[in-house]
Amino acid sequence: MVYAIAKILGGIAFRLKFRIKVIGREHIPKTGGIILCANHASAIDPILIALAVNRKLRFIAKRELFRNKALAALISVLGAFPVDRETADITAYKTAINLLQNGEALLLFSQGTRQKTIDISNNKSGAAFFGIKARVPIIPIGITATYKTFSTVRVHIGRPISLDKYSGAKLKTELLNEVTEETMRQIIRLTGEK
Repeated sequence: MVYAIAKILGGIAFRLKFRIKVIGREHIPKTGGIILCANHASAIDPILIALAVNRKLRFIAKRELFRNKALAALISVLGAFPVDRETADITAYKTAINLLQNGEALLLFSQGTRQKTIDISNNKSGAAFFGIKARVPIIPIGITATYKTFSTVRVHIGRPISLDKYSGAKLKTELLNEVTEETMRQIIRLTGEK
């Protein structure tokens, strides 16, 4: 309920500030576990993607954001759960996989943190890891924006990348890198970058 209200209010505020253009919304399945994987240049990207898709999203957020109790309560209600980026956070990994196996939509940013440009060689393999482990597709999303007031923000949603052929495969670095690079190539194509 809180998520739905926040989405309505956020939608009004953001549509007053930006011209939001969504392409490919039909590529988002109505049900079933999915990973949305996007480029990330601004702190408002999670909100833009939440407004662009017709499903409730779950997010992995850095543990530091949960130190403030009021902020922790708010982002938890909005679908976030914490990860310790300094360690192999098994609890966060298990939470992500359980959510996906229970049919939820998980938003991840391929670069892990905000970066103005997309570098195909500098990406995290979380989407590949979770996608193969939970047996769910990755949906690439390219965000193109200057983020200036009244400018156009384009959220381009690509076709799902099926990971069925990797079912049962050992999660070796080479395999994760292969899936990550394919996802990144799709994201770059969707943003129109070269």
